[in-house]
Amino acid sequence: MRKALIFDIDGTIIPFLVDFESLRERVRRLLGVNDELRPLGLSLEKLNLPKELKNQAWELIESEELVSIDKLETSDYIENVKTICNLHQQGLAIAIVTNRSRKTAVKLLEKIGLKQCVDLLITREEGLDRKRQLEKALELLNAECMGFLGDTVYDEKAAQELGLKFRRVTSHKLLPSLVRELL
Repeated sequence: MRKALIFDIDGTIIPFLVDFESLRERVRRLLGVNDELRPLGLSLEKLNLPKELKNQAWELIESEELVSIDKLETSDYIENVKTICNLHQQGLAIAIVTNRSRKTAVKLLEKIGLKQCVDLLITREEGLDRKRQLEKALELLNAECMGFLGDTVYDEKAAQELGLKFRRVTSHKLLPSLVRELL
């Protein structure tokens, strides 16, 4: 059976380029709420607000995601892309789970040269709950999952609940060594 690895993107493969505190504040003002909005997407979906207002918030978030792609420097990701593509060339299936939109995730993967090495992409359109994203990835990969690499407590909790090996990425620069450690 083929083996697979699952990765988050932001904070894992690339550095955080979206100022989430500022974005949360702008979303709060737009929606007229005082919610903590953590995690942002899941919290936004749970708010009891008109769909049109939520759609405006999603447009604001997607706009920030698009802007963040232009901030990327080659040095931010080159080693991580090489590591992941080498694993793919060795026969490992590669899956990405992200709370980015499909539009911004595909654009990002194309920019950094990772799109051709990704077998499966799960975005917020398939769901915002990380555990559900991982369940969907495991179902669709049809492979033995070697583990998941992400950067948040939500990633870690979802991996634990599913019995997945997990490595917490505290800096995207540590990804290659954490991949080796996981394998």
